Amino acid sequence: MTISSARPVPLDRPLLGIAFMLAAGLLFVMLDTGVKWLGQDYSPIQVVWARYAGHMLVLAGYFLWLGLPRCRELMRTESLLGQGLRGLLLFGASTFAYLALRELPSPATYLGASLIIAAGLYLATRRN
Repeated sequence: MTISSARPVPLDRPLLGIAFMLAAGLLFVMLDTGVKWLGQDYSPIQVVWARYAGHMLVLAGYFLWLGLPRCRELMRTESLLGQGLRGLLLFGASTFAYLALRELPSPATYLGASLIIAAGLYLATRRN
């Protein structure tokens, strides 16, 4: 029998949730700003490709860190067709969102992130 020295983690941590929501809002604003900046010189298809290529590099590094057995376990799916369809829909949604960001004025792009932060703060303060 082994004795664990790990401390129990409290389940109710609203400040951590608020911090994560603020970080997510900041990352959305940074992503939208980058898209507007890159959209001036590159087509939306190129910007979407660069975004997903960057994500694939990060994900590949994470899978290498996990090792092959754990990677295979995580990649297993019951619906390969559903996952492929989901990927195509996400690609389409990202492309259209980037087309919209190229045309919208800058303040409008920050409204979405502000709403996400406000919703996160509201949900973090609600008690059931």
